[in-house]
Amino acid sequence: MASGNMTAGHSSARQLVIICGMSGAGRSGAANHFDDLGYFVIDNLPVRLIEKVIELAGGQSGDFGRLAFVVGSGGNGAKAVMGGPSRQVAEAIANLKSRSGFQTRVLFLEASTPVLVQRYGSTRRPHPFVLAGRIALEGQSVAAGSAAASVSAAATVANPAAAGASTSDMGLEKAIEAEREALRELKVLADVVIDTSSLNIHQLQVRIADAFGFDSDGKAMQVRLVSFGYKYGLPADADTVMDCRFMANPHWEAELRDFTGLDSQVRDFVLASAAEFVGQQVEMYLGLLPEYTQQGRSYVTLAFGCTGGRHRSVCVAEEIAERLRLKGFAVSVEHRDLANSR
Repeated sequence: MASGNMTAGHSSARQLVIICGMSGAGRSGAANHFDDLGYFVIDNLPVRLIEKVIELAGGQSGDFGRLAFVVGSGGNGAKAVMGGPSRQVAEAIANLKSRSGFQTRVLFLEASTPVLVQRYGSTRRPHPFVLAGRIALEGQSVAAGSAAASVSAAATVANPAAAGASTSDMGLEKAIEAEREALRELKVLADVVIDTSSLNIHQLQVRIADAFGFDSDGKAMQVRLVSFGYKYGLPADADTVMDCRFMANPHWEAELRDFTGLDSQVRDFVLASAAEFVGQQVEMYLGLLPEYTQQGRSYVTLAFGCTGGRHRSVCVAEEIAERLRLKGFAVSVEHRDLANSR
């Protein structure tokens, strides 16, 4: 898929986004969202063609202001990745980030194994690692020309360095975990990691717009604050986590239990004993966020947790968000478990 409008770059550094990640985590859906944001999008682009496409798009003086390339694990790409870490992609990203005239960022999409199993079950499509393993096994078996040679070929295929599982009878869960391990190096290189396990297509659109949709030179720091409940698990994509469970708990106050951290009664109760600590956290973030920018990061997720994600973490996230906005940061807030905690 190639889509988008040819638009003149509106800043000194044009935007290039590499979209990668787990099969089934939403790469194609993300491509559609980038298209809506005005990017010129190419889906399932072979790694070896990335540099050529950039040259054809105008090199460093062309008319494409925003480019987004989806690099997947499907088809031949899966067979390449199964042989070891996806170093070709990593090397291509390093080369792109060294280019003058482009700001290159990497979006990595992931999801939990149970969610990916459910998604593949509903689509009835084969996972690319399962399919690539079967093709590789069949090819080697035919070339061997005998049953004994087939067994030998199966043993050869059964040891993909990154997969760690037999591809001849690789089940869906093993294929997903094999791909996760193979893509570990790419995830480390990512500027933005989004776990889509609990996101619908509209929530993913909002997350992408927050991180990539702003109309600037691409250097403005986007700060996402997330409150959560520890009993529902840590946010997988958090860059920092602040534990609010030491604070006085409104849950044990009968007159406050039915309210949330969005209500003034709870806010006053929590901040009465934690205001100084919250202020110290804000000062830490004011020193930390510019350091992220110096490292080329443009999107950071700060997480705040309490037991249920209903009172303390919600209050603290809202308070810190407001103070960061006053300092000029673009801030969005998500209360992940607020609806789960009633």
